[in-house]
Amino acid sequence: MRAGTIRSALVLAPLSVLRAWENEAHKVLTLCMPTVQIQVLSSSMSAHKRRWALEEALESSPDYPTLVISTYGQVQSNSEDFSPKNRLPWDYVVLDEGHLIKNPAANTSKCCRKICSHRD
Repeated sequence: MRAGTIRSALVLAPLSVLRAWENEAHKVLTLCMPTVQIQVLSSSMSAHKRRWALEEALESSPDYPTLVISTYGQVQSNSEDFSPKNRLPWDYVVLDEGHLIKNPAANTSKCCRKICSHRD
């Protein structure tokens, strides 16, 4: 993000570490990129607000990048919202506890691959 080439990144993590990711992102990213927006999407957020936040993230610019932190459960329940569709793709997708998508036949794995499927 600091180099000005990243506009959107997505971190998927288990719910138990969601706030830890948020805290670390605020500590590190805001020091090197003060204009970064950090969005945490959890089940407590309304569907409308979540869709709006994802659309905004995918339309971010390198000058005002966005980091979205969410859970595997959110992607599984709302995979269409996380998919870029007719927008630019996520620059990075980070999968914390990536072993959760080890089984390619599992629904979680399919939903995570769908986020980046247009790159294939």
